[in-house]
Amino acid sequence: MGDLMILNVLLIFFSLPIFTIGASLTALYTMTFKLLDETEGNLFKNFVKAFKNNFKQATVIWLVALAAGLFLAYDASLSYVSTSIVAKILMGVVILVAIVYAMWFSWVFPVQAKFDNPVKVNMKNAALMMVIHMFPTTLLITVLNVVPLLLLWFQTSLFFWMLPFVVLLMFAFIAYNNSKQLKKAFADYIPEPEDPADERGSDL
Repeated sequence: MGDLMILNVLLIFFSLPIFTIGASLTALYTMTFKLLDETEGNLFKNFVKAFKNNFKQATVIWLVALAAGLFLAYDASLSYVSTSIVAKILMGVVILVAIVYAMWFSWVFPVQAKFDNPVKVNMKNAALMMVIHMFPTTLLITVLNVVPLLLLWFQTSLFFWMLPFVVLLMFAFIAYNNSKQLKKAFADYIPEPEDPADERGSDL
């Protein structure tokens, strides 16, 4: 629990410039996988190392994901203010796309943390794994990622009560529990390394 609290604070601190969120999430998942394997070592040092090693690729993925998320939010806002039938249909489409987007988002940074591939390959593989492991892994990790955020968004009174939990533990706790599910799925794609130091997999 203490390790997760440290990682949660590191995630928030390294995410403050906003455009570094992708690298921070990748570093977080790198460390939660290490926690599961009991190879975490120095948390701060290894988090920073993972952040630096994945910065370029994870930032590209984050900017693509951010642009897609903003586009969905814009479409949703247009549909919400209109009462036409077309707008209602569009809202339904946006909701379906948003669900798929949330599923893919739940996979892509763990994939970046675990697999040493070009950006396009990791983004594609995240989509493939999302479908292949839809039941139960994708559904479980997506619910765990999305539900707390929706509660905080729609129940603003909860935000102030949960703020200490959010700052000290929530994101790392979610990532750690997601990693338990993802580790089982990733086992199908990661060969036993000849060198114990080689922990990352390759293309599907």
